[in-house]
Amino acid sequence: HGRTSWSLLLEKAFAKLCGSYEALRHAEPGPLLMALTGEVKSVGQWRQDTGWWSQNTFLMDPDPNLLAPKPVTPPERIQPGIHRRVQAIRALRLHVARVGGTWQQGPELFHTMRNLHRGNALILAYRDGGVDVVGERRPGYRDPSGSGLVFGLGYSVLGLVEV
Repeated sequence: HGRTSWSLLLEKAFAKLCGSYEALRHAEPGPLLMALTGEVKSVGQWRQDTGWWSQNTFLMDPDPNLLAPKPVTPPERIQPGIHRRVQAIRALRLHVARVGGTWQQGPELFHTMRNLHRGNALILAYRDGGVDVVGERRPGYRDPSGSGLVFGLGYSVLGLVEV
């Protein structure tokens, strides 16, 4: 096929952006999509809270030096296993803020998602796998209810059908 290596190259590029594969594992999907697409303003997420859904937006850090190049660490101070060009190891995470007036329930959210889909928006769905007792992200695991989904993995939404 010739296309299968692209996903591995993208994963390696994101791992380099984060500083390590471990840091990439702790990154959030929103900032990764922002890095992948170059889109900053319209990337958001919907979160459910007691039957209601609210839209959240990612807040960019106001510090312009956050991603500015920093002086290269002297060779004697480089940590073992870290490439010499890595400036910092950090998971891609951003603060989120609720967008006012966006509380919706199931049918309203469906119509919003359908309009986004009709507008050719990139829509992904995921269920966070949570953290273990020491605060580390848990690896993906099957939904105990038998839905066939895996918590901790993301899915592309290719179509929306009202049932």
